[in-house]
Amino acid sequence: MSLHTIAYHDVLLACVKDGDDLEAALLKLETNAHIKIDRSEMTVHRGLLLVDAIEDSDEVVWQGSKLGFLTDEHGRQYEFAVRRP
Repeated sequence: MSLHTIAYHDVLLACVKDGDDLEAALLKLETNAHIKIDRSEMTVHRGLLLVDAIEDSDEVVWQGSKLGFLTDEHGRQYEFAVRRP
């Protein structure tokens, strides 16, 4: 499973594969949605697994909702972004 980076501030702003260009994803969102994202107010987490079911040892960082669905580079949606030991 590949690891992903997410960025959020109240709502999910971006979900990219670790190593992919997060800034490009944010710029694309700003252009498409006609918004300006304050980078100083967003939270970024790297090294997350996208999964549909959590395990007992998982730390859930984001859960998909109307505030943002986790979508990988292939367009597949997931329920959770977790840090797994």
